[in-house]
Amino acid sequence: MKWNIKFLIKHPPIDEKQILEFEKSIQTKLPNSYRSFLLETNGGAPLNNAFDVFSPSENLTLYTFIISKFLGIGVKDDLIKAYKLFHKELPPFFLPFTMDNFKNFMCISLKTEEIYFWDYQTTLTKPKTVKEKPLFLFVAENFEEFMDKLYYQKN
Repeated sequence: MKWNIKFLIKHPPIDEKQILEFEKSIQTKLPNSYRSFLLETNGGAPLNNAFDVFSPSENLTLYTFIISKFLGIGVKDDLIKAYKLFHKELPPFFLPFTMDNFKNFMCISLKTEEIYFWDYQTTLTKPKTVKEKPLFLFVAENFEEFMDKLYYQKN
């Protein structure tokens, strides 16, 4: 699949072997669409950088997620590091794949391929006595739908 996305900053390319090593480290396969995205781009800072987190029940945009970068493999903002750092805080089979400037994340479910917004900063700012679960909001059926909804917004 060819991804029609331009990057302000691109990560170095990766190969199939690196994808297989990553899948082995997380003990599951990546969805085909996300896998092809990594092989083609390996992430970076995209030009189309905005995604609206919408609430159908309230019929309004709750948050405009401004992507600072897509995480990649073998780079400073590494998928493996993010997975190891956050997997105990995430639902099973969730993988953070992009973050905003406030360190909130978009996560992909490696089982259903659905995309969720993770309001990580809200969970960090709660007092330790508050035992709320992290805030996850459904945003797209799959990676392709998520990518199709990206648009440019000046930071």
